[in-house]
Amino acid sequence: MSPATFFCEEAIIKYLDKLFLEVKYIFTLFRNVANDFLPHEDLLNKLNTLERNLLNQLMNCGTDLNKIKKVYQMLISNMSKEFISSVKEECVGYTLGNVSKSIASANTINELLHFFHSYIINNEGILRNMPVLNNKKNMYDYPIVSRGIQSNLLSLIYDNFVLELDCGYTDIIGINDDHVIMMIRDFAHALTMEITTNEQNIVRIEYFIPKICNAEKVNQLLGVHKVSLDSSPRMATNGVLEVSIDKLITLNDFISKVPTDNDIIFDRN
Repeated sequence: MSPATFFCEEAIIKYLDKLFLEVKYIFTLFRNVANDFLPHEDLLNKLNTLERNLLNQLMNCGTDLNKIKKVYQMLISNMSKEFISSVKEECVGYTLGNVSKSIASANTINELLHFFHSYIINNEGILRNMPVLNNKKNMYDYPIVSRGIQSNLLSLIYDNFVLELDCGYTDIIGINDDHVIMMIRDFAHALTMEITTNEQNIVRIEYFIPKICNAEKVNQLLGVHKVSLDSSPRMATNGVLEVSIDKLITLNDFISKVPTDNDIIFDRN
């Protein structure tokens, strides 16, 4: 064995040792989240099965870098379109229910991350258990409530949320100083928005539309992943916006353009 080969194998072994520890740590966190938010027997069994399988597959790779890369892709980083569709169908704000299909079809760490994230931010029960900071009512007598951790970003969004918007229950959740989650009922059934800001005061808005209602109108939204014009009104989509923090007041205008059930066209003939 040449010195170069030896050092290469030594580096791979160190990498595998670190990867083993990280995988075990990640699955410990997954189990903690599951026990706190979704103590579902099938989910806990799935976590245990996937962890054992991943560790065994890595162990069987030896120091073959190509095999390690293949296992990493297949069991850690991959996320299938079918899985994304399943999560979209089951993790919908205000109607979150049976998530058995998503649990059964999750096969990678990345898919599990996506599932947990979607389940928590769309879970009305979890959001409503956070402490109330402020509340007001819109012109249609529905509450607009800020919860969680107070921050300048949260205050800016809450204070500038106009009362004229014809929406149902609105929850604005402060996760930390730079992270806010919103759920707005009646726009696209339950529009959810994840809002983060950086040191340059650029605000990133990642939004999820669980029910497009009207393909033509939804395709006009800034940053949206466009859908086919013959799509079912019940189809989901998402999008991303980035604005400077002084332009965040335009969020009201964006929300007002999100289609509602009133925009559904039942007969195109």
